[in-house]
Amino acid sequence: MGPFLFASSEFSSDAIPENGVAARRLLTAIIRRAVLDFALYRDAAPEDDPLRANLAADAAGWLFFDGLESVDEDGRYTFLHICQLLGLDAKQIRDQALALTRDDLQRFNGDVGRF
Repeated sequence: MGPFLFASSEFSSDAIPENGVAARRLLTAIIRRAVLDFALYRDAAPEDDPLRANLAADAAGWLFFDGLESVDEDGRYTFLHICQLLGLDAKQIRDQALALTRDDLQRFNGDVGRF
């Protein structure tokens, strides 16, 4: 599991100004939230838990969209664009998101229920 999901880290991207530490943290938090929503709720049944099922579907749609646009149809930065800005490997993050289990998340965060 890569440390970017669960600890702050520095990035070497020239796309964000040196004083853009807050921007880097925000963009990292966006990716982290999408990975968590996907991993935590991907098994939620729409008929039993529509809110969580929708969160997982939205996160999956954002994480696994391969379009070349930097902004999606909803006006959000795309996952690939954020990865490019931060100098992150999008494939590695996607692979990690697919491999994460609730047990993994519980080990990293203690209480999965708080998400």
